[in-house]
Amino acid sequence: MTEIPRARKRMMELMMKTALGTAPTDPVEIKRVSEATKQWHLVFLRSPNKFFAKKNSSRVCLIQFGVNRLEEVLYRTFLYLLST
Repeated sequence: MTEIPRARKRMMELMMKTALGTAPTDPVEIKRVSEATKQWHLVFLRSPNKFFAKKNSSRVCLIQFGVNRLEEVLYRTFLYLLST
C-alpha cells in the first residue's frame, strides 16, 4: 500500500469504508442518516459516459455510466484493499 500516493490512499480508504456499509453508532449521526432525503450507492469500476439535464436547465438529472476494466497494478491494489 506504500506505493500509492497519500491522497489517493485516503480516497480509497474512504470508498472502502463506504462500500462496506459500516453503520453509524453515534445517536446524532443515526438521526441525521435516517432523516436524509438523498442517497447514493457506490459501484466500483464505473466511469461517466454521458450527463443528462432537464429541458431549460443546466442541472444534471441523470448520469450514464460505462463499465471499466482494471489494469493489473490497480487490480492487485484493489484486491489488497478488499483483503485488509
